[in-house]
Amino acid sequence: MSSVIQAKFKHLSTIYSMILNLAQFQGILDRIKITRTKLGELLFCDNPSHFIALAMVDEKAVGFVMYNVNYSNICFNETPGLYIENLFIQSEYRHRGIGKGLLTYVATQAKEKNYTRVEWWVSHQNQPAINFYKSIGGKALDEWLIFKCEEACMNELVGESNEIN
Repeated sequence: MSSVIQAKFKHLSTIYSMILNLAQFQGILDRIKITRTKLGELLFCDNPSHFIALAMVDEKAVGFVMYNVNYSNICFNETPGLYIENLFIQSEYRHRGIGKGLLTYVATQAKEKNYTRVEWWVSHQNQPAINFYKSIGGKALDEWLIFKCEEACMNELVGESNEIN
């Protein structure tokens, strides 16, 4: 039998291991920068900005969803929503409804706080996930492109004059 629980500090090592498994699955293990200690400080502090729920099967954590409060574009969304950063289920537990259970948990958290949406990103290459999200009523926002400005971009912007021509 499976259930979803809010993670506690005692789950930190398991959570960190699953994050590494997710990164390995996505081929980005070399890009993980967070340490287990820093993750614990962020998740289990007095006023956390990120939250994790665990999927449990027979008292064993087999998946997780990491989410945070999102105030995306207040001109159109006057209330906050929840943004799912990561969703992961160990491969041997996939296709059992666990992913839907984790998403249901996050949706329930959003509704309890009167938030108006739950959002997430998915890689164009992850067709099984895209199919799953569409099957539960998720809507792809194809009209938007995601841009990111990392260190080199920020350095260039900061190095430029702030004057308007």
